[in-house]
Amino acid sequence: SFRRKPESRGGGVLYAEAAERIGWSDADFWMRRQANYDLARARRDLEQSQRESHREISSSKTEAVAGR
Repeated sequence: SFRRKPESRGGGVLYAEAAERIGWSDADFWMRRQANYDLARARRDLEQSQRESHREISSSKTEAVAGR
């Protein structure tokens, strides 16, 4: 039978519980997967923020050297 994907509640908890009930996986698997995704996203956002910050610093140094 067709099962609708459960609504997300706090990082996919409902989906993890439903997957465990139907025997496809367990909640621990989904919680680890969500944690890894969240960690990768946080690292990406941090790296992007650091690149933008570095770009702003470099830009202001270039302007100072050019006498602007």
